[in-house]
Amino acid sequence: MTRPLWLLKKHLEWQRETPLSTPLKKRVEMWRAGYSPEAYALYDLSPAHAAEYLPDKARLKSFSSDTATSTFFINGPFARNVLDDKLLFTELLASTLSIPRILAFIERGSLFVPGQGGPQDVLGLAEAFGSVILKPSDGSRGRGIYRLDREPPTLNGRAVTPDEVLSLTGKLDNYLVTETVRQAAYAKTICPVTTNTVRVITFMEPGTSEPFIARAVHRFGTFETQPTDNWSRGGLCAAVDLRTGALGPGVKHAKRTQGKLEWQGHHPDTGEAIEGVRIPHWRDICDALLETVRKVPFLTYVGWDVAVTDDGFFVIEGNKNTDVDLLQVHGGLLKDPKVRGFYEHHGVI
Repeated sequence: MTRPLWLLKKHLEWQRETPLSTPLKKRVEMWRAGYSPEAYALYDLSPAHAAEYLPDKARLKSFSSDTATSTFFINGPFARNVLDDKLLFTELLASTLSIPRILAFIERGSLFVPGQGGPQDVLGLAEAFGSVILKPSDGSRGRGIYRLDREPPTLNGRAVTPDEVLSLTGKLDNYLVTETVRQAAYAKTICPVTTNTVRVITFMEPGTSEPFIARAVHRFGTFETQPTDNWSRGGLCAAVDLRTGALGPGVKHAKRTQGKLEWQGHHPDTGEAIEGVRIPHWRDICDALLETVRKVPFLTYVGWDVAVTDDGFFVIEGNKNTDVDLLQVHGGLLKDPKVRGFYEHHGVI
């Protein structure tokens, strides 16, 4: 398939996936520029600013050609494996970063606690730790994640019986059971039913072997998205001032607000302020992530998910090919010369 036809095919797939009714003229414009149909509602693609945005097509694995490379391939194969596999990620980086402990594994419906032999009971883990997280070892975007709480017995906020829990876990495969992060008071106050994380993007600057932070955003879940803070499913995302850790207003994905961006200084479910809140330990978070990349320099391009606690922070995972819509809804990445230079060096633009 020729590249224009391939991109048209992908664009039509994007169109089917979005609930937005995109005018035909806009759909054609977005296709020609390499954007998803909903980009017109997310980005300021006016002539004065269009060059500041990384096109959506740049993230697609099949975008690579003789003249351009997908962001998927910025990291090498080993780095991609580390960032894909949550177990390998934990084993490699736990000595450098605080990462939630892996308590057990679920293989073909049976739960195993390391060093304790035969199948165990997830209810016993919830009893011992108060709550646990069940998630695919290779999952992304918050898919397939469950939070099991002991008191009262709930699964993703819904009351359940022990039999219902065991029925669920009996169907799971290639899952990890981890401890639950007790998020900081500010995050719990804003949205208590989800773990609200900060996405921090680190780049390894070409030619210097010195990492830098390109952008950070704070996601907040809603009662609709619990137990995750997934933005495209109805959560909010607020820009983080990289110098101070202060938050801007939150915004939902345009497909959740009839195609118009609605900036909100307060959380729509709890009424708690988002805009102006400062992330605790912000400088420590930045320093720790940058130092980690210095020690593990093959992690060239990472979207880190960080859960802040009252005493510090935990790194939940790293993403090898971060979504850019939740970053660029706050302005184009390519406006920063260092970011543009990074993507140019790797042949993406």
